[in-house]
Formats: sequence, structure tokens, C-alpha cells
Amino acid sequence: MAQRIKIIYTPEGGSRRDWIVDLQNPSWDLTYATEKATDWPWGEFTERLGNQSAIATRALLWVLRKRDEPRLTLEAVVPDWDELDFEAECPRCGEWVVDDGHACAPTEAPETDEPAEASPGEA
Repeated sequence: MAQRIKIIYTPEGGSRRDWIVDLQNPSWDLTYATEKATDWPWGEFTERLGNQSAIATRALLWVLRKRDEPRLTLEAVVPDWDELDFEAECPRCGEWVVDDGHACAPTEAPETDEPAEASPGEA
């Protein structure tokens, strides 16, 4: 998973809101609240978030929204998947992208039928 992600939430009939989260250096309130809501340590939480866990996604959205909506309860956060978008900051170029298929992504070396050359000292 990328180091920094952007969560974009656009509820039906509502205004778009987005947040940037640094998964390698999260804020204390984010770490504490998501760990408390899920009972998962931060590393496990980010792994599950990367695997598109609905529980992790819901907890993250709740913590982010709660900053502006202090009375919001976790139970009240029930987003539809089409209300959420995720982007990742490309570590190579810094652009916000949906996947690794953008212009600066490295391309794989073409396959050949020729055997690889032996390194010096190998026979």
C-alpha cells in the first residue's frame, strides 16, 4: 500500500470531502481511534485497509468525519462503496493516482527466449 492515501467521500446528495492520510506517519488521533474501534494494531489495520476491509474502511471514515462531526457515532457510518474513492500518492512522481498504471510506472522488461547471461564466476 502507498505511504500516503487520499480518501474521497461523496455521500449521495452531499458535498465531496477528502482527506490525506500518511500511513507511515499517522496522526495520534487517527491511530488511537482506529485501533480502539477495531481492536487491531495500526500495522494490521493498514494491511486490512489495503485488502479493502469494510470494517477498516468504515473505522477510518468515522475517525476522519468525527473531526468535523464530534457527535458522530461509528454505528452511524454506513457508506456505500460508490460514495468512496481512494487514491495513492505515487512515490516516484508524487501524483495522485488510482493505480500503478499511470505514466511514470515502470514497465516490465520484455520477455525473450534467450537464456540469461551467467554472472562472472558462475559456470
